[in-house]
Amino acid sequence: MKILLILEYYHPHIGGIETLFKGLVDELISAGHTVTIITNRFRSDLPGREEQDALAIYRYNFINRYLFTLLAIFPAVAKARHHDLIQTTSYNAGFPAYIAAKLTGRPVIITFHEVWDTLWFKLPDMSPVSGYLHYLFERMLLSFRFSRFVGVSDFTAEMLRKLVRSPQSVTRIYNGIDYSHSESIDRHQVDGPFQFLYFGRIGLSKGLHLFVDAIYEASQISKDFAVTLIVPSRPATLVNKLSQSLREKGLQEVVTIMSDLSKSDLQAKIINVHAVVIPSYSEGFCFAAAETCALGTPIVSSHRGALPEVVSGKYIDVELLNADHLARAMLHAMEGKWKSKPLRKFHLADTIEQYQQLYQEVMEEKKA
Repeated sequence: MKILLILEYYHPHIGGIETLFKGLVDELISAGHTVTIITNRFRSDLPGREEQDALAIYRYNFINRYLFTLLAIFPAVAKARHHDLIQTTSYNAGFPAYIAAKLTGRPVIITFHEVWDTLWFKLPDMSPVSGYLHYLFERMLLSFRFSRFVGVSDFTAEMLRKLVRSPQSVTRIYNGIDYSHSESIDRHQVDGPFQFLYFGRIGLSKGLHLFVDAIYEASQISKDFAVTLIVPSRPATLVNKLSQSLREKGLQEVVTIMSDLSKSDLQAKIINVHAVVIPSYSEGFCFAAAETCALGTPIVSSHRGALPEVVSGKYIDVELLNADHLARAMLHAMEGKWKSKPLRKFHLADTIEQYQQLYQEVMEEKKA
């Protein structure tokens, strides 16, 4: 097969989704397929065009994800004519991929990493107008007749089945991670004051502002803990806003902000804390949870979205998602009041195999 991937970001952009598709692309090429990728050129030092054997990567200066939605249509249509199948993801890459598929008659598969539905109206710091526009855009994507919708968890797949026109077009393929690194890491007892860690994006849905408020509330009861926040250095405005919030609450001595760690350094941080906090309003899968569980570090979880599926090992669920209950959960963690369930693994190899099977199925349907 000749497969066209239309993605907002691709390797070497860092993230679980990028790792997933890098692994998928490598396996597709190993199996004898040809792969072309259309994506954003997020760094000026990256080549606009890169070709390696059966792989071709086209990076465009679309400036931001919103312009990608419109401008990627042109290269997507041009490239789709020479390919058998299109793979894309939510949100912004989905629109140009669908248009290219319709104009060229190619089957198109979209992977939804999360479905927010009415959550768009409940997120903090999002204006009603912005929330409504994002809601409409998501509904538009869900109304399109993609050949297949992939949900990355049972939670996400079930949301898709409720909202798409053809529930039978939905399949669940869990996101996968590579466990080879976690299995070789030497775990040890963490000493000193209780250490909490948050790592990931400063997104509206991530609940980071709730975590900051909870840190303040917990600090009024106990001083015997510290927190590390590992977040991207960009956009700088969000990092500055986070720093300002910490200063206003007098938490500079309690909280340390770090950015742009390598994967090995991040893993070292995860195994050198007592607990990772995931305060999200929703998660379609949550790579952070899966990777933390693999490394054997307990989790304080918001228990929203797919987190009940993914979180395993030692954990504490927040009863109600607000600063007060999150602070209580942190204090319970410090007291060792953990719940526990067997470790659940999501192997990258299984994920890749299921995607390849789906591609074969879609192509056979097209020929029939």
